[in-house]
Amino acid sequence: MTTQFAAPVDDGKGRRERAAWAVKTGFSGRGICFWYQATRMARASASCCYRMGNLAELLRGAITVSDSRPPLRTFERAEVVVVVRPFLDAAATDILQSCRWRGARLVADFDDLLFAGDPADYPLVLSGALARAECASRLAGYRTALAQFDAFTVSTEQLRQQLTAVSPEARVAVVPNGVSPLWVRQGRALYPPWQPGDSKVIRFLAGSPSHNADFAMVAETLAHFLRKHSEVRLEIVGPLEFDRDRMPLGRVASIPKVPFAELPRLLASSWVTLAPLINTEFNRCKSANKFLEAAAFGAPCVASPNPDMERHSDGGVLVARNKTQWTDALERLLDDKWRMSLGRRGQDYVDRCGFATVAADAFTSWVGRGRGAWQAN
Repeated sequence: MTTQFAAPVDDGKGRRERAAWAVKTGFSGRGICFWYQATRMARASASCCYRMGNLAELLRGAITVSDSRPPLRTFERAEVVVVVRPFLDAAATDILQSCRWRGARLVADFDDLLFAGDPADYPLVLSGALARAECASRLAGYRTALAQFDAFTVSTEQLRQQLTAVSPEARVAVVPNGVSPLWVRQGRALYPPWQPGDSKVIRFLAGSPSHNADFAMVAETLAHFLRKHSEVRLEIVGPLEFDRDRMPLGRVASIPKVPFAELPRLLASSWVTLAPLINTEFNRCKSANKFLEAAAFGAPCVASPNPDMERHSDGGVLVARNKTQWTDALERLLDDKWRMSLGRRGQDYVDRCGFATVAADAFTSWVGRGRGAWQAN
């Protein structure tokens, strides 16, 4: 069954924005199909949101499809087919060949290092959910699929470098991740931001069952901070395995992962959010989504350094490189005046340059000049 990813409910302003976008760029989005076909490999809901839905929200007429074997008529009007995280089987390869014969250009999109690197760095291997040999096989499968595409889009500069190292002749553009303007606007209307006097809740939004090692890196620091400050609580959102006995009794809560549409409720009410990442090649290629999401709702974010996170330093992300810096960042946030100033700084930053319009600019520039810049020989 073919699934169309639904955008947030259009409030009227969204329609006007898309119309203005078409006039500004001369590019409506008609003829663009974003396809996530590796549904049997992983759900990749965040990837479908950032690499498909947020762009389609701005590109009127673009379609998004999540199906391993959609009918060929799905692509009959497609001039450009963007396959997100392609892991191709014979059926998907046949569909792409059919699109190519009709004159469509084929683009592969990656928002994680799935085609190169040491399997030992892969989060599912680190968590014990995937054997190294199986991971190596997956990486080889993603790498094999590269040959089917005319061009590539990636979410970070580090991914671009990794891809060109694997395929030096590849035509690659960086299309950075950005949050949906409509998602942010709706969230701000529904959920008031944290204010001094509200509960001080630190939130770690795991999102997927692959962050055990990341959280373990800061668990001891958090436990010490919670013991020192009885007014602060920690909430784990999503699947995470950690040693609860090392945490202060009654100060840590775990709740299930929430739908993306409900995430603003948690972000807006957070005193601070956390984005720890262990230093691996895989993580150095990741985007700063957790900072952008939190900052959009005025929540400060303490994060491990990686290139894309540091790219947003003007937005007020608190980069912590060791235990001392993690502790210092949390201690400083106890100053309500400074915490509120940092939250406003992050929100202003997202409004200026953290929305998906930045991604759409990069994407339409790339596709708009595509026939000259990356047309197959």
